Amino acid sequence: KDTGPLTVYIQVNTSEEKQKQGLSADKVLEVAKFIIEKCSRLHLGGLMTIGMTPIAHTSHNNNDDDCVRGTTDNQDFSRLANLRENLYKENSY
Repeated sequence: KDTGPLTVYIQVNTSEEKQKQGLSADKVLEVAKFIIEKCSRLHLGGLMTIGMTPIAHTSHNNNDDDCVRGTTDNQDFSRLANLRENLYKENSY
């Protein structure tokens, strides 16, 4: 039974940690474009990342309420949001 395209996500190594998997930020648009244009059986659902733990904790000043409300900035997630915006602009995604 054909269930339509498989939704996939591009994992981005926004913290550039060697022990973590994912594409470097400079490769994301190239891979996304390839998936969108050449892989008809795939649907690009978006981007994902695992932020660096020290950044995640120090940028939130250990205040879980701020983390939940999104009132503080996390460098890794900010990079991912910027990549997403560039992806939308480049590919009319």
